[in-house]
Amino acid sequence: MQSCKNGVVFCESNTKPTLEVCDGKDNNCNGSIDEGAFLCVLTVAGTGKSGAKDGSALQAQFSSPAGLFWSPSVGLLIVDSGNHRIRQLSPSTGQVQTWAGTTRGFQDGAKASAKFNTPFGIVFDAVSGAWYITDTNNHRIRQVSQQGVVTTLAGSGKQGLDNHTQLLQSKWSLPKGILLRQNDLTVVDSGSGHVRTINLKTKVLQSSFTKEQKFVSFRGLTKYVFKEPIDLVFSLQHVMHLDQVNLRFLGLQFLLGCL
Repeated sequence: MQSCKNGVVFCESNTKPTLEVCDGKDNNCNGSIDEGAFLCVLTVAGTGKSGAKDGSALQAQFSSPAGLFWSPSVGLLIVDSGNHRIRQLSPSTGQVQTWAGTTRGFQDGAKASAKFNTPFGIVFDAVSGAWYITDTNNHRIRQVSQQGVVTTLAGSGKQGLDNHTQLLQSKWSLPKGILLRQNDLTVVDSGSGHVRTINLKTKVLQSSFTKEQKFVSFRGLTKYVFKEPIDLVFSLQHVMHLDQVNLRFLGLQFLLGCL
């Protein structure tokens, strides 16, 4: 709230404008809160209570949200793992709505009626306009086309480890983290401890790193074996992996070739 007393502008609580800091107040009295504040963590959506409510961002409810991905055309997609849905936050309206999924299960088809089982990660292919989702407890990799149709890209639904030449006959074990670089869709197959890659052009599936292999970390300090990797992200020089059992976050050079 801004007010003027004897020609002097005051903000909330009768204080004069100051530089914006991260405190939930409009310190510089310009009508915005915490904008530009250094290292400021803000709640974008959610109330802090578990639920499945759509609506305005700060009134919406989620259950164990996991992966995120931003697209200029769609906004922010949030993998609402506990609700078995993909939720959409529109930057223009500030509204949260269900983008894909209904109740827990497995079903391909229109994204409004498709079913997932505890999905985790999501990534967007700007070339094809398709979205890829790790459907963790269905042990499958799902695809959402530009037209809004959900199909299964890989996985038979049987838990295991099998780099079958036919992607729909391959076996996965709790796939979680996912990233796309050029034509390579790389997935952290958490239950098997393997990092696996699908080439979207050739449809070839292979393990790019396995829990049986040891390697020297990128600083040359420690030999290491994956126990239960859950997520990954790449920088220009390294692929970073988070292992929730060994409690480590490591950078691996040349894991997927020259990055």
